[in-house]
Amino acid sequence: RISIPRLKWSEEVTLWWPAWFAVVVFGCVVYGPLFHHHCLSRDGDRWFVGGSCFGDLAVHLQLITSFAYGTNSLRPFWLFESPIYAGSTLVYPFLIDFLSAVLLRSGMSLSAAIWVPSVLIAMSMVGLL
Repeated sequence: RISIPRLKWSEEVTLWWPAWFAVVVFGCVVYGPLFHHHCLSRDGDRWFVGGSCFGDLAVHLQLITSFAYGTNSLRPFWLFESPIYAGSTLVYPFLIDFLSAVLLRSGMSLSAAIWVPSVLIAMSMVGLL
């Protein structure tokens, strides 16, 4: 019977964190500009999006602006109202849109307020792989 020596958790972390960090930084460098150009960009008075954002970007923009400036900015979280269906309770997972609304109210542009959480989520997914 062959016995395989087990490393302690701290030794495993010491061995793997540089590789994990390199993968996350590489992902930020590659995917960050891609998200920035395809998510929401502005040219003068016009807004542009990439083809991959046509599906639900309008819903996310409605949620972000309702949290930042609309009726949901004055409500407790269990009474959030859907900006699409008037009078109905919001049942969509809203935490990332709420974070974007906080960034928007803190002075970021709309495209940056959408881009920052998108990159953070994508890089956390890369890090989890």
